[in-house]
Amino acid sequence: MILVVCCGSKRVKEISQMAKKTGHKVILRKPENIQLSEKITGIVISGSPVMIGKHILEYKKKFAFLKKIKIPIFGICFGHQVVGVVFGSKVSTGNEIKCWETINILKKRKLFLNLNKQEKLKQDHREQITLPKNFELLAKSKSSNVEAMKHKTKEIYGVQFHPEISGDIGKKIMKNFYEICEK
Repeated sequence: MILVVCCGSKRVKEISQMAKKTGHKVILRKPENIQLSEKITGIVISGSPVMIGKHILEYKKKFAFLKKIKIPIFGICFGHQVVGVVFGSKVSTGNEIKCWETINILKKRKLFLNLNKQEKLKQDHREQITLPKNFELLAKSKSSNVEAMKHKTKEIYGVQFHPEISGDIGKKIMKNFYEICEK
């Protein structure tokens, strides 16, 4: 079962549908109503219209459990930033990025299996994070030095872009994550 944490994104439906297409059941929860159980095999943290830079302490506290659990985690945009701040990232605010952008994949890892070294993916954000300690950089772009990251020893991933609205390439990335959750 995949737990999708709904942080206010209008794209939660796409995230859930992709999980269901890979045979997973989905449970939706808001950050204040997260309940973990042994049935949950992975967590996706959605994007949000909220600027995390103004609420770092609040989200660090709500998601502190991420440091303790051992199941796969996938943060998308705001969710990526949440994972980052929980593990020590700094947040910076810039211009709004709302476009298709070339993402340079530096390390494939499981999340980027069967992808090219460069892929065009959909961006929609104003904030970005620094790479937290114990994470490796998987991808970057012109607009973000940390487009994708992975914890060095755990199956914890974050992407600044939005795979759920990035067509077939985005679907491959989501499918790769859901396959990680099956292991």
